[in-house]
Amino acid sequence: MSAATYARYVSAMCAALRGCATGDKRKQLYERAGAAMGAALLDELLALRDRPQAEALRAVRDKLRELSKLQDAESAAAGFAVAIVNVLEVGIANMPKADAWEAAK
Repeated sequence: MSAATYARYVSAMCAALRGCATGDKRKQLYERAGAAMGAALLDELLALRDRPQAEALRAVRDKLRELSKLQDAESAAAGFAVAIVNVLEVGIANMPKADAWEAAK
């Protein structure tokens, strides 16, 4: 999801939330907004793959700040987590092991 698409998506979600959404529908919209933020973060991290680690950490920090500013941050965080946890688990599982690092020396 490009940054422009992400911005349009979150704006549309916020408009819907300000409108008639209540109760469970509101929670679902916040979860979808959080999931969109998570997907946007993954796209951004992929684009920053060969860049300094500080840039990736800055991207994570910025998305978490955006997430915390949402009215129902708990629901949004749930959607955010769904979007990123599996990707992080796969990435961590495929990291080089300490023995491989020692053998490479």
